[in-house]
Amino acid sequence: MKVHGWTFYWHKAFQIIYSNLLSEVVKLSEKDPDHFDQHPTFKLYESVNNCIFHRVAPDPAHKQFNLGDTFRERNMKHWRRVKKGMPYRFRLFFQYNSGEGAILLAWLNDHSTLRKHNAKTDVYTVFKKKVASGEIPNSFNDLLKECTAAQIQKSS
Repeated sequence: MKVHGWTFYWHKAFQIIYSNLLSEVVKLSEKDPDHFDQHPTFKLYESVNNCIFHRVAPDPAHKQFNLGDTFRERNMKHWRRVKKGMPYRFRLFFQYNSGEGAILLAWLNDHSTLRKHNAKTDVYTVFKKKVASGEIPNSFNDLLKECTAAQIQKSS
């Protein structure tokens, strides 16, 4: 998938959550075609798509995506996260490389890992553990090796 000149890839950790979210939206639309778009699950799905197409793709280097000192780890400063435009307590983590022209969607938290400062299930705590354990590679090149082309469709 190419948007604004960037090729998007997704890691399996992101793909699984995104695919599950899409499946839930499809079920909701079949169950209640007139009102499914009012459901929080649809709103999350739509927010993720809008952030990818309208926030990240135009400028993945924008300072709004910087994590600052959130992880207190020098070796994680290259990670970016989407906060604005997402539902409360949800985050989307990614990396980009201008030379490669690539954006790698690494992880999106779900309801079991909402933002809750100092909690074991806090989105930042869980993401940091996933990276530290190697479940999600830390370096751009290693992450890219585990990614596949993203299959995200623009919401209408």
